[in-house]
Amino acid sequence: MKTKRIFDYSQEVLKDSIKALSVANKKERKLKNEVADDNFKLLEVAKRIEDFAEIIANGGFDANTQKHLSLDELNIEMEEFTREHVKDFSLNALGFVVTQTITRLVSKMQTPEIDAWMFVSHDLVMQEGTTIYNVIIGDGHGTARVAEGGEYNSFSLDSTEDYIKQTGKIGIKCSYSEEASRRAGASAIAMLTEAALRDMKRFKSVEALRLLESNAKTIMDGLKGTAGYTPTWDAAASYPSGVSRKTQTKNGTMLLSDFESIIADSQNAGYDVDVVFINPLALRILTSEPSIRDYLERTANVHFLVPKRKASIAKNLVTKLKQSQAKNGKEAEGQEFGIPSAIMMNKQFNIVVTPIVKFHKSGEAIFTPKSRYESNKVELLAAAPVACSDILFVDSSRALTHVHDGRGIMSDRIENNLRDVTDIKFKEYYSFLLDKDHGVFAARNIPVTTDVFDPKLHAQVTIEATPDMY
Repeated sequence: MKTKRIFDYSQEVLKDSIKALSVANKKERKLKNEVADDNFKLLEVAKRIEDFAEIIANGGFDANTQKHLSLDELNIEMEEFTREHVKDFSLNALGFVVTQTITRLVSKMQTPEIDAWMFVSHDLVMQEGTTIYNVIIGDGHGTARVAEGGEYNSFSLDSTEDYIKQTGKIGIKCSYSEEASRRAGASAIAMLTEAALRDMKRFKSVEALRLLESNAKTIMDGLKGTAGYTPTWDAAASYPSGVSRKTQTKNGTMLLSDFESIIADSQNAGYDVDVVFINPLALRILTSEPSIRDYLERTANVHFLVPKRKASIAKNLVTKLKQSQAKNGKEAEGQEFGIPSAIMMNKQFNIVVTPIVKFHKSGEAIFTPKSRYESNKVELLAAAPVACSDILFVDSSRALTHVHDGRGIMSDRIENNLRDVTDIKFKEYYSFLLDKDHGVFAARNIPVTTDVFDPKLHAQVTIEATPDMY
């Protein structure tokens, strides 16, 4: 039955909705044949599922009927809809409609937010189980003149199976009791869904940045001059040029010459560093040294990917309803960002300030980057002599590849009638792939202090008095 509606959905929304419905039905074969084979009926089914998702997202308010629905009333409508459009009505058939509704609810809550890893990642949609190959070109041109009977230069394929990667499935489960659903209604499902998505989103961002940090090539170490300390993972790392204003000795701080040498050395090696990741507690490294600060003011965009307030899983319903006026609170939390075009003397840096990059407190143990997020940590220094932090320099074209099957976050609903509890599972399949020859570099353990001095720019001149001067 065609639903009377006072508004319709955009083409983009309907395309996504029909795609999700078609893919799910192709796998489970739940829709009646006369519905699945009729494009007009399929479109109406997609719209009605979109209606159900909107009702949940709006806390039970049905914009088409201008009524507030309880969860029981919504369930009755979904049951009637299921009997009309789905084969062999049963709890399993109803579960198909509910799952599709939750899937569309997820898409509504995935507003355009920029995570740190998105600055340096490429999207690759591939079918599950597909092997990825890189084209190996070699140095210079592949094409060349061929002598009579001579050999041709060739391109070849290199499997990425041994590349650095994080792969598999991530997921989280939300539970709510029958009593909670009666008290809070559809708002309870919307709140749980948003909390779950935010948690999955943060996990994905942490996982990606840790992959970059753990495998970055160390080219500078601010603690190399510390007694009893050896950066065993890269003994060739240089020592920053910064000098203490008080003692006139090197103290591991970074100067503009160090910053420029990292960019120049990486460029000479064939990389084009255009994104810098730094912890907010370490931002002083780039602002305390006047030359770096002036340089970046002219050439860099700074993005603070730090919420204005810490997100809490224990959300208050009243607070939640207030947030609905600002895109579910995401704008109010400072989480929406746009990626600018890159131009700095022909390009521009993006400085991404994120708490995910490692910061070491004074006295805290420092572990090797490879092991610091594993259970078996390898200690480099028992106690950091000063507060210090890593800084990541990344070529965004040679960093992460986000490989997935295009399905995004999927959901399942499970009814536990013995306990009167409903579980909603959210899961996503994806891989983060890091090229063996990646363009990710790190300045490790750079001290966070205002005691930074560049003797070349602040030379002391001594003048001796002579009789001719009087």
